[in-house]
Amino acid sequence: MFGIACVLVFPQVFFLFTDTLNGMLYDFAIFSMTFVSWPFGTAIFMGIQRQWGRSVKLTVSLFLLGTVTANFAPRFRYTGAALTSDFAWLFGAAFAPLIALGLSVHFGLSAVSWYLISGALCTLLALYINRRLEAAA
Repeated sequence: MFGIACVLVFPQVFFLFTDTLNGMLYDFAIFSMTFVSWPFGTAIFMGIQRQWGRSVKLTVSLFLLGTVTANFAPRFRYTGAALTSDFAWLFGAAFAPLIALGLSVHFGLSAVSWYLISGALCTLLALYINRRLEAAA
């Protein structure tokens, strides 16, 4: 999916100073750097886990994720927010079926409906706040 975005989306969003072909080449160069840096990140975070444990490793990684994606320029801020949201949904979605199961067993299916509606309302509220902040800037 990221490869498709490298071709269709990222050259027009991040590399406006160059033509589309060079933008795609820049995208794929950055994409290839992830595979180069992967073993180094693995070694660093394995060391953190051995020294301080899994919870510290997770805390450090989530802090780095939030720090990196939250500090985009205003023009790219939505992409950082989208990336952070995607990771939050990945972690949250892992527990959502368990939460829904627990709610349905203890409180019935109507509680599951309210749980899903609350997620949708939080998303709509975040979009509303984002638009208000963009309009104010």
